[in-house]
Amino acid sequence: MSDRKDLLTSTHWGTYRIETEGGRITAMRPFEADPDPSPIGPGILDVLDGPTRIKRPAVRQSWLDHGPGARGDLRGDGDRRLFQPQRHFPLAPGAVDILLQQLMVPPEGRRQQDGAFLRS
Repeated sequence: MSDRKDLLTSTHWGTYRIETEGGRITAMRPFEADPDPSPIGPGILDVLDGPTRIKRPAVRQSWLDHGPGARGDLRGDGDRRLFQPQRHFPLAPGAVDILLQQLMVPPEGRRQQDGAFLRS
């Protein structure tokens, strides 16, 4: 009995049929109903197990120690800790506020601490 599967998936670049065997993607073909499939999709196979692939979400240690914006020089570098939702999700609203301030998004477009958008 084979564990081979033919599945449908969608990406930013389009919809594709993927073949899997043993839980691993072995082929990616454009969805037959797509009139103009992107050639980018099948390239995903080349990076699934690549050295730069982020296999599990992580948080930079300096961000945990000093908050958002700290040690920006370590972006893409520095020690990482596995993302722990119970511990790290509460830190996200503050990071979003800093990002919005940097992008000069007016306060009425920012979220409240509970994640809801402010209404003007």
